[in-house]
Amino acid sequence: LASCLRHELQILRALAKYPAVVRYIDGGENEKGICIFQEYCGGGDLEHFLRKTGRIDEALARRLFAQLLDGLEVLQQEGILHRDLKPANLLLTALPEQGGVLKLGDFGFAIRAPSSVEVIGTPIYMAPERLTQARYDGSAELWAAGVILYEMLEGKHPFALPQSGEQLLQDSVLSLYRRSREGVNFADSELSLEVQDLIAGLTAPMVEERLSLPDSKA
Repeated sequence: LASCLRHELQILRALAKYPAVVRYIDGGENEKGICIFQEYCGGGDLEHFLRKTGRIDEALARRLFAQLLDGLEVLQQEGILHRDLKPANLLLTALPEQGGVLKLGDFGFAIRAPSSVEVIGTPIYMAPERLTQARYDGSAELWAAGVILYEMLEGKHPFALPQSGEQLLQDSVLSLYRRSREGVNFADSELSLEVQDLIAGLTAPMVEERLSLPDSKA
């Protein structure tokens, strides 16, 4: 645990100058342990916000999603993979209706590397290539962003399993992989075609067919 916290501390220090990331204030280690001090985000995390509100309208979802992409752009610039993007790790400086801004948080699984093969994080937010232990890069982070955008707009996960999403049972992971390979099903969806195309492009099963970060921001 101590080594993980030291690693996270290094990542946070490298990202301290970027407003799209929960701001690192101070931190260090002594004989009692490791302390990390970060800015207070009074709006809580996106997961709890969505639990209270359910689905949100496209205007708000677009604003929060744009802020998420700003964070991913920072990670791309710094050569960092977050590896655990999910609503619980996206913090709000205040409630969105009060002008709150979404920021990236929790870098406990992050690494400074262009790619990885390690399966670490939360399976229901892992791109298909991650579930099969293939090498993945920042494109897998965009896949997770697409899933989060869908959740904001529809109030549910696009590839939800009957079991708990946190379970790591082999049959659950296999079922999740099969569903994610089929792509998002927009049957009966009331989302605009533009948003449907964006989500489909971000969650394309094949990496080479997935939207890039610049295309996602266009």
